[in-house]
Amino acid sequence: MPAGGPPGSDKLYHALAFGALAFPLPLVRPRMAIYVFLCVLVYGGVIELIQPYFGRSAEWADLWADGLGAALGATAGALLSGRVLAATRRRRDA
Repeated sequence: MPAGGPPGSDKLYHALAFGALAFPLPLVRPRMAIYVFLCVLVYGGVIELIQPYFGRSAEWADLWADGLGAALGATAGALLSGRVLAATRRRRDA
């Protein structure tokens, strides 16, 4: 994570990164959104668990931010999937 910035800004970076990670698959397969969310959340948990082995500290707040970002990303992808699929069909039929 980038150093510096306002206090707590690293949580924003966590949420943005995990949102970006969870967004693409539900965009094309919206029924996978819950599985994507769970997998990305587990990934965040594993990262937090192994951090002490690399001289870093694990934080519950980081995992919370990871989960929030994953939930928002997966939800946004699933909600936007209908528009993307409709646009793809229109382009294909034109």
